[in-house]
Amino acid sequence: MGVRAKMKTAWLMLIICTLGVFAEGELPLLLPAPARPGELPKCPVQITNEGALQLGRVYDRSRHEIRVQFRHAGEGAILFRVARSTCPCIAVLEAPMNLNLFPGDTFSLRLQLDASALTPGPFTRHVIVDFGNCESLRFAVYGECVQPVQVSPGTEMDLGSFEGVDVMWKRHFELTTTALAGDAVSFVAPEASERFEFELKPLAHGRHELAIRPRLPLPLGEFHERVSVAVKGLENYSDLQLLLHGHVRGRALVVKNPLLEFTRAEIAGGGAQQRELAIIRVAAEGAQGRGRRRLMPARRQGNGQQVTVDEQQAGTKAIFAKLAEELRWQPATGITVEMQAEDLQLRLRLSLSSEFLQHKPLPTLKLFRGDELLGDIELVVK
Repeated sequence: MGVRAKMKTAWLMLIICTLGVFAEGELPLLLPAPARPGELPKCPVQITNEGALQLGRVYDRSRHEIRVQFRHAGEGAILFRVARSTCPCIAVLEAPMNLNLFPGDTFSLRLQLDASALTPGPFTRHVIVDFGNCESLRFAVYGECVQPVQVSPGTEMDLGSFEGVDVMWKRHFELTTTALAGDAVSFVAPEASERFEFELKPLAHGRHELAIRPRLPLPLGEFHERVSVAVKGLENYSDLQLLLHGHVRGRALVVKNPLLEFTRAEIAGGGAQQRELAIIRVAAEGAQGRGRRRLMPARRQGNGQQVTVDEQQAGTKAIFAKLAEELRWQPATGITVEMQAEDLQLRLRLSLSSEFLQHKPLPTLKLFRGDELLGDIELVVK
């Protein structure tokens, strides 16, 4: 059999098989003609519920599900591959997987918009549906993102670096509601945390104040605390997240001049001897070892959130006066102490009796605040 005869036989067999398929009532999969390099046929899929793409006004931090319906309105079979969003604010929750679509077939996508990823104002976000043998279909979701709750001075507050020991202070966020018509917005105060207590009170004209107070003394170290305020009255609306940052450095009290010197002539002459000491405050991280540094006033911050400003304004005289009531000496006999609280220190005037100075060697004085040893005072005779 020649080559030309063989080709005629092959074509005849192909026609017979095709007619057999039609006779059994099954339609063959008719693929579109191959596209030229770099080109694909136009997508024959149409959206049948265009209105679902116009979301209108949506609240920030809200979530909205979108069901988009499609119909194959062209000819021939196409292959659905994948649906993808160009913005992380839209997630594809449900979509077909490698679905063959024939003329008249329908399918749907279930999307979810997370408005927390949007900025206030009008928005347009796109979704792309890819097919195996035609152009991709690109459509847009429209709307306007609005804020029903505004926070002043902002959702984050930097409290700075501060002692966090015994100066009570207060900071606050102001929450202002501008909800859409028909919505009544309210808040639930957060529960107290390890560091802070919260108080929520209403003000005029849709405003609320969330007051923050420390639970002194605060734990030392840097903190980044998230405060969740539940928002009621708005459907699918997440809690308001506020952030507090700062660094609690603590405070240490140290003896400024722990070495007292006496001459032999002073001791031999009898009578009491007077000396002065002082207790000062230092930053906790500088309280150990050499190089102790006094607590210097912090530079005032323009935003008024720095807690150090309150600690400076509160003064330290009252702190030192309280300290004077808590001090005790060891040994305690033969010594009288006059204490004077000042803004920057507690001044101690010691009077040591002649009997006390007869000890050989002179004992080391230990100064305690309750059970805490503040320092050893060494007595030296030269």
